[in-house]
Amino acid sequence: MQFHLEMKAKENIAEGKSVEEARYAARRQFGSQTLLLEASRDMWGFRSLESLAQDMRYGLRIFICVVFSFLSSFRSETSHVNHQKPTNRVAGGDRDR
Repeated sequence: MQFHLEMKAKENIAEGKSVEEARYAARRQFGSQTLLLEASRDMWGFRSLESLAQDMRYGLRIFICVVFSFLSSFRSETSHVNHQKPTNRVAGGDRDR
């Protein structure tokens, strides 16, 4: 892109503009370099691969959060179980013999 800006500036200088005016006019004619870089990236197709990679990372993070959330809720439910020894009680109450 820099090459094209320099070529346009040279054309502007050949038309009789000063160096500063020629560079400024070249940048103004090309527009936003950031926008041009994004459009160029979209044309080459890397954008879809980058988007797919971002989606895969996001999906993995969500999956890990769900798994840890499930495991922590399962652990908290099982931690309330009574772990005392069962007593030998006879049905019908205590009998003195």
